[in-house]
Amino acid sequence: MGPSQSLPIGPAPRDTGPEGTEAMGVAKPEIGPIVRALIYALLFIAAMEAAISLARFGAPVTPIWIASAILAWALITAPARDWVVILAFAIAAHITRSILVGDKPATEAIYLLANIGGPLACASLMRLQDATLEFEDRSSVVRFLLSCGIMAPALSTCIIGLGTLVDPSRFRAQDLGAWFLSDALSYVVFLPVFKILISGGWRDLLAPALRLKALLLFVALIASLAALWIMPEAVRLPFQFLLIPALVFLVFELGMTGARAAIIIATVGFLLHALTASEAARAGLTPGEFIFATQIYIAAVAACILPLAAALGEKQNLYEAASESLADAQTAWADLIAAEAHYRLVADNSRDMVMRIGLTGAIIFASPACRTLAADVSDLEGRDFGALVHPDERARIASEITAFVKADQLDLPKTIRARLKLASGDWRAFDIVATLVASRGRDAEEIIAVLRDVHA
Repeated sequence: MGPSQSLPIGPAPRDTGPEGTEAMGVAKPEIGPIVRALIYALLFIAAMEAAISLARFGAPVTPIWIASAILAWALITAPARDWVVILAFAIAAHITRSILVGDKPATEAIYLLANIGGPLACASLMRLQDATLEFEDRSSVVRFLLSCGIMAPALSTCIIGLGTLVDPSRFRAQDLGAWFLSDALSYVVFLPVFKILISGGWRDLLAPALRLKALLLFVALIASLAALWIMPEAVRLPFQFLLIPALVFLVFELGMTGARAAIIIATVGFLLHALTASEAARAGLTPGEFIFATQIYIAAVAACILPLAAALGEKQNLYEAASESLADAQTAWADLIAAEAHYRLVADNSRDMVMRIGLTGAIIFASPACRTLAADVSDLEGRDFGALVHPDERARIASEITAFVKADQLDLPKTIRARLKLASGDWRAFDIVATLVASRGRDAEEIIAVLRDVHA
C-alpha cells in the first residue's frame, strides 16, 4: 500500500534439522538459505513494484500490500537461525530499490523500518504463541487475527505515522487507515492461501464428494463479483451485503479450505472493482476513500468467515471423534460379549467348578459343575461364599481372602484349601484356586475361583 511497505505474518517454525523444518507442514526446502533468501528478496521487491505501479492513484495508497505476505511467509517457513539472512537480503533489496528510484534517505529509512520491522514483529509474535496457519480451532484463528491482522500492521502504521513528521509530502495522516488495512489484508488473505498452496491442502477441494460442488460454488462467486462492473449503483451496496450469507453457505459446504479460497477470490474481485471503478460508481468518494471502504468491507468478511470456518471444523472434528469412540465402544462391547460367551461355554462344559465371586464375597456366577454344592446352581448366585465354608474354618478363610484381595495382585492365582458343604449336607475338602481379575480397568473387580475336590 505504499512505495515500500511489507510485513511478515504467521508462526515461525521450530528448528528441527540442519536446514530447518517448515513449521507449517510444508516439505523441507532443498535449496540453501542464501539462495532461498535471494529468491524471496526478489519476489518481495517485485510485489512491491507491482503494487506501486498498479494502484497509486497519485497518492501513496494501495489496497493490499502483497509484499508483506511474501516476506512474512519467508520468515514463517524458515528456521529462526535463517531470519538474519532473509532480513539482510530484504534490506539490501529495499535499499537498492530506494537508490534506483531516488527516494530521500529519511523517507527510505521510514519505509525500511515499517516494511522490515512489522514482519519481524509479526513472526516473533506467532513464534511466541507457538501459533500456526493450520487453524485447528477458533482460538488459533483469533490469535492469528490479533497478531497478523492487528498488532503487526499497527506497528508498521505507527512507523509510517512518524513519517508524517519526516516527510509530510509523502506520508499523510489521512492515509494511515489505508496503510494499516493494506498490511493487515495482505497477511489475513494471502498467508492462509500460501499455506494451502504450498502444503497441498487445496487437494481437499478435489475430493470426489466436493469436486463438482466446489466448482459450481466458485463459478457462482466469480460471476457474482464480475457483475459488480455492470450493476446499477442502487443495487450494488445491497448486493455486497447479500454476498456475505452466500460466503457463509460456501464455508458450510467446503470447510476451511473453501473459506480461504473464497476470501482471496472475493478480495481480488472487490479490489479490482475498487481500482477500476468510475467516478459515478464511487458515489462521490475519492479513489482513496473508495479503496478504504472496500478494505473495511473485506476485513469484516475475513474476520467473520475464518472463525466460522474454524468453528465448523471443530464441530466436525468432535463429531468424528465421537463417531470413532462409539465405534470403539461397539467393538469393545462385541468383544466383551464374545469373551463372555466363550467363558460361559468353557465354564458350562468343564468338570471343574467355576465361580465368579465379588470382592465382598457374594457369588456372582456358578458353573453347572457346582451342582455338587447345590441341587440348583442358580440358588448359589447372590449367596455369600463364606456360608459354604465349614464353621471351624470360616475365620481363617475370610482372613486369607481378605489378605489376598488387599495384595491386589491381578492374574496371580492363589490356592486356598477349605471344607465346603455339599448339596447332600456332607462336608468335603476342596482346593480353591482364586485369581483376582479386572475386566474393565486396572483395579480388581472380582475373583475367579476354580474349585477342585481334593479326594477326586
